[in-house]
Amino acid sequence: MPKSGAYVYFYRKRGERVVFMEQIVRQSSFSRTLYNEAKMGAYYTDTEHCRRIGNLLEFPEEFIALEPSIGDGSAIAAVVENAKAAPKIYGVELNQDTYDEIRKDDRFYVINADFLSGIKVSNKAFSFVFSNPPYGVDPEKKERLEKLFAEKIFNYMVPQGILAYVIPYPVFMDEKFLKPFFSRFNPLGVFRFDDEEYAKFHQICVIAQRRSIIGFMRAWYENFVPTVNELEKLPYLPKLTDEIERRIPVPESSDDKLVYFTTLAFHADEAGQQLGKSSLYDLITRKAYLPKYLATQLGHPAVPLKKDLLYLCSIAGGGQGLTGSEETHDLHLQRGVAKVITDHVINTLANGEQECVESSYTKISLNVIQNDGSITVLE
Repeated sequence: MPKSGAYVYFYRKRGERVVFMEQIVRQSSFSRTLYNEAKMGAYYTDTEHCRRIGNLLEFPEEFIALEPSIGDGSAIAAVVENAKAAPKIYGVELNQDTYDEIRKDDRFYVINADFLSGIKVSNKAFSFVFSNPPYGVDPEKKERLEKLFAEKIFNYMVPQGILAYVIPYPVFMDEKFLKPFFSRFNPLGVFRFDDEEYAKFHQICVIAQRRSIIGFMRAWYENFVPTVNELEKLPYLPKLTDEIERRIPVPESSDDKLVYFTTLAFHADEAGQQLGKSSLYDLITRKAYLPKYLATQLGHPAVPLKKDLLYLCSIAGGGQGLTGSEETHDLHLQRGVAKVITDHVINTLANGEQECVESSYTKISLNVIQNDGSITVLE
C-alpha cells in the first residue's frame, strides 16, 4: 500500500501486534433517520467506546472540537476526557428538547439547527471533529446522511485535522460513501465495536485525517479496500488497558478563526441572551444608552456661572442629556447645538469707499423634548 502522507499506528494486545491504516466500506438497508431522531429521541454512542476512541488520540494543549449531532454531549465529552486541557466544544443539535437541556451545560456551546441546511460556520476552524451522524437517506437529495455529513464536516476542519467518525460498517463499505469520503479524508484506522455493541447498529469507528484539497487517489483506494472488505479484518477498538504504542496527534486550533457559529434563522431571544454575555454588550450600552443627567453632577464651581462660563459649559456638552425625574414628572431630554454664525456688514467710509466687515459668533440652540413628545427650542 502506498504510504505517501499516511500515518501507520500500532497497538499491542496480549503480545499480538496489529497494524491499522487507511480503509473503506458498503451500505445496507439498516438506518435511522434524522427526522425520526428529531421526533422520537436518539441513540447516543456508548461512552465506554468513546473513551477508547479518545485513548487513540494525542490531544494538544489547545484545540476546539465540533460535534455535528451532539445529543446530550456525553459522547464527545468522553472522547476528550483525557485531553491535557478541556477544549471548547461546539455542537449542533436538531432536537429542541435535547437542545434545551444541553444548552445549560457550560462545557458546550450549542446551536439548535439542522446541521446540513440550517447553520453558518466558519470554514477551516476545527482541528478535531467527533461525529456519530444520523443514519439513513436524505428524502430530498436521495443520498446517505452519513455521506452528506462527512462532506460538510470537511469544510469546517483545518487541513490535517482529525475526524473520528462512527457509522455502520455496511455504509462505510458502500462505494457511494467510500469514494467521496476517501477523496476528502485519509483513513488512519478503522475499528469495530465490541460484538454486543456492534449488534445494535453495526457500528465501526473511522479515524481519518482531513486532506488539504479534495482529490481521489485511485491506486491508494484500490489497495485499501481489500484490507477492510470483511468485518473480521477490522480490529476491535483497543481497550483502555491495552498498550498504545503511538497515538494519533490532533493539531492545535483556537476559536480565533471561528468568526461564525450560528444558525441561519435569527432567534431574537437567544441572540439577546448571548449578547448579554458578550463584551460587545458593554460597548453597545455605552454608545446606545444615555446616562441620566443631573445638574449636580457637574460639580460645584467656586463662583456662580456667568454668561461666558455658561457658554463654555454649553459648548462642552455639559447641559445635555436626560434631566428631571420620573417621580416629579418633569423628566425630559436636552440636546444642545453650538453653531458658528458669520455675518457680513458693508460700511461706507468718509472718502466714499466701502468696506466689508466680517464678524462671527457662536449661536447655542437647546432642544428640549418633553415626555409628551413636544419639542421646545431655546436660543
